[in-house]
Amino acid sequence: MIWTTPTISKQMITPYLSDSRQWLVVKNLAALRKQKLNAQTEFVQYSDGADLKVDGQKSSFATSVFTGKRQTWQEIN
Repeated sequence: MIWTTPTISKQMITPYLSDSRQWLVVKNLAALRKQKLNAQTEFVQYSDGADLKVDGQKSSFATSVFTGKRQTWQEIN
């Protein structure tokens, strides 16, 4: 699986490694909505995911979403 940005995916990964599985990283959910996901994209990660507050300390977490098929999930899980 290749962890990549939309620009790198479009220019360098998909044209040359069309069978590769991709983990696409975008800035936020709004940027994700603008993307056309290709068949190789199995995970998408964006930064405006979740905040967790413990003992007054706030930590931000990126959100990752599996976009593939159930059979693929079972194969990689």
